[in-house]
Amino acid sequence: MQLRNCLTGLAILALVLFTPSLFCQSPAKAVSFPTPYGSQIGRGDYVGLPGGPGVPVAQVTERATNADGTPEAQQGGPITESAPMILADGDTVEEVIKNRANEMHIVTHTRVFEFGQVREVAGREDAIERESATFDPAGEVLTVRGTLRGLVTIEDIRWIEYNGVLHVIRDVYPNPDDSTLYSGRNLPVALESTSEETDWSKSQVRSTTAVPMRNFGSALASSAPRINGIGGVTSTTAGILNGRVSMSCGTAYNGAMAVNDQDTAYYWYISGMNFGATAGTVTLAGRTAKIIQWTATQITAAPTVPWTWGPMSTLLTVKTSTGTSTTYGIGIAPAIRTRAYSQCTWFCARQRLAMGKTPSPSAYSTNGSIDAQYSPKAGDQYQWAGSHAAIVTQVSGPVYTTGGYKTWTLQIGQYNARCTNSFNAYTTTFQTRTTTAGTAVTKRPQSSITSYGSSDRYYR
Repeated sequence: MQLRNCLTGLAILALVLFTPSLFCQSPAKAVSFPTPYGSQIGRGDYVGLPGGPGVPVAQVTERATNADGTPEAQQGGPITESAPMILADGDTVEEVIKNRANEMHIVTHTRVFEFGQVREVAGREDAIERESATFDPAGEVLTVRGTLRGLVTIEDIRWIEYNGVLHVIRDVYPNPDDSTLYSGRNLPVALESTSEETDWSKSQVRSTTAVPMRNFGSALASSAPRINGIGGVTSTTAGILNGRVSMSCGTAYNGAMAVNDQDTAYYWYISGMNFGATAGTVTLAGRTAKIIQWTATQITAAPTVPWTWGPMSTLLTVKTSTGTSTTYGIGIAPAIRTRAYSQCTWFCARQRLAMGKTPSPSAYSTNGSIDAQYSPKAGDQYQWAGSHAAIVTQVSGPVYTTGGYKTWTLQIGQYNARCTNSFNAYTTTFQTRTTTAGTAVTKRPQSSITSYGSSDRYYR
């Protein structure tokens, strides 16, 4: 089953969101976001690669392609352009979902979280007074801000299409805690299961509300595989915590499970029951994952997605060797060479691949000095103090002027420079001057962030 591209949903939503009477009328309550790490703008690489320290990540320069050799279509939303957040009045949320469903049956899965756990007793979630909503078209996520019984409350709403049904995942966070907000994004939501090969497109689907963690899959066939939890690696250098994106700068995709473009990193540890002693298959977003280890209660898998993909809520299916299977909904955020989606280092790797070039071996590695012999080229990757990276997208010049000056104008592309998970471009210059004493650098490429100053190293 293929998910509909997020851009399709955006087109449908535009009819609702851009109606003047529907825009936000009141400001959202202030709420802080997770800050498990420092203030570094761009995260680096996952250094704990399977196999031990020093195991290199294979370098691949080919573009992602289909079986017939044509470029693989982008999934999950815009990549190279900034995905604008669209503010809507809180009252329009249900209308937005209805328009996104486009006459499909809607099943809503509501979970209320307290201290990172699903609450055992629910029932008052409908009393939320919605004040504003933000839509992220890149991942098709509605973030709704309001109050519940006087408490600041966040609703994190995503959706997945499955067998002609729009499954709406509605996670509610009353009085959200910095460290547990969005913790539901990596917590699987049981959609359907079967103990035999069944045509579920003809099955009756029922709505669910407030599924406690210990009851995940309680309605599943007794012999069907059941997932109780999913974890992964922790890498502070990459901004990954137990397999989940966890950034302090650029927090839009926090909580989603990280999925690399190669099966050498970001293993998933899937715990549960009824997996069987013989390995079956794990499928994520329609792609079969590499199985590292399989037991009756735990699976270690290495799912991947192409480097062209964006974030999404998608389908995770575990199928045993005997043919029983269960499908869950889960949120993912892609990574390129372990560099998480919409971070500055991810964008540099993505752009170099799009240019047919190899990403830098590590997030901030360089192999040249910006000195008097340097001649800038498109694709050059700059870094500032190991905290931010950007890439040259266009070069004009050099222009020769009186006094021995030689000047290049550089167009720079970057992501997350202001911790907003968004793209922006700016121009800077590189200049040298030649005199009887020799040639010297007079201007180096500047960062758009004044405090970072100029770059003196590059990767090509």
